[in-house]
Amino acid sequence: MPEERDSFPQFINTVPERLPPKKLFEACLEEEKTIETTLFRERVDLLLRHVLFLHPLFESSPLAGYKPFEKIAQERYPFNFSIAPPVRLHVSEREWRYRKLLEYLEKQRDTDLRWLLIARWLQQEEISGPEQFLPAGVLRRLVKRFQKHLPTISPTDLLHAARVKLWLPYFERLRADYNAKKPHNPGLILGGVGYDAEAIEAITRTQSNDWAACKWLGKRKNINPYNLRNAYSRVWGHRRTKKKR
Repeated sequence: MPEERDSFPQFINTVPERLPPKKLFEACLEEEKTIETTLFRERVDLLLRHVLFLHPLFESSPLAGYKPFEKIAQERYPFNFSIAPPVRLHVSEREWRYRKLLEYLEKQRDTDLRWLLIARWLQQEEISGPEQFLPAGVLRRLVKRFQKHLPTISPTDLLHAARVKLWLPYFERLRADYNAKKPHNPGLILGGVGYDAEAIEAITRTQSNDWAACKWLGKRKNINPYNLRNAYSRVWGHRRTKKKR
């Protein structure tokens, strides 16, 4: 992507990932304290901006007509939906995207939403980031409307999702070291290089890094880990884990 896109508001996972395990843990703790303060409420707007532009406008996989995909696209329309090509294209993918963009722009009569379509297209084409292209007033209105479009995502959901997101680099590093060493005594070997004992236990009991983070966070924060995972799924678009009955 162009360097300018990197300036799009980010405030999660700002911790350098190549810190030693103990330092990485401490840095994540500091980041956690930051998002849990009242300042987080001011940052909700930034997170909403990120989620608004998280998904691509055009999918590369031929999912047109696939009911689960179409259902999600309909739910996300007209903000962060995606458009998928059919199985067979009679023109190049680039030409197909351009024609679809014109089709949606012609169909969309709302000026701000037309701005959004173009901004998402420019971002995917690696031409310009949203903040560099969109007028500030248009971006503010779009984010406000997008928040109303997401009635199932509460400030608590956003906070839970941010917690999981910021701890993922720690658990991904822990997983990588666990897989590389394959120790018979993970607590002794990985704990010896500075990893948290309960985080090690969480990694050894599940194959999913985000679910390990949710279970570990749930125990630390006295939060139902399924609430953490479901919030993470709703905000970041990952598969939700259902509680077994």
